[in-house]
Amino acid sequence: MKALPLAVAYAVLVGLFAVGNHLLGEEQDILALAAAAVLLVLTLRALAMDLDTFRAERAFWPSRTQLLLFVYQMRFFSLQIAWILAQLVAVVTLWQFFTSADAPPSGGGSLTK
Repeated sequence: MKALPLAVAYAVLVGLFAVGNHLLGEEQDILALAAAAVLLVLTLRALAMDLDTFRAERAFWPSRTQLLLFVYQMRFFSLQIAWILAQLVAVVTLWQFFTSADAPPSGGGSLTK
């Protein structure tokens, strides 16, 4: 819930960008990369907010990692790491797709045989 204002602010800006692209006839391809990137940022920010929220408990734990293990009740920590890694893979994959020389050309042209 703490990151909800950040998510809404970003969603409004991406929505305005998408509407502007639509009105100008531009491609919408980069929006997938933007959505994946913001999801990663929000996840990392949520981890930082959790650490900040439970900073009073820090005195009882020797490291931040062990504090996160406590906060997420250990069973959720591996899920959180897997989620972050999946997001990183998605962002890198989209980045490579949009920057590779083999990417399909932009524009609304049709394919011919």
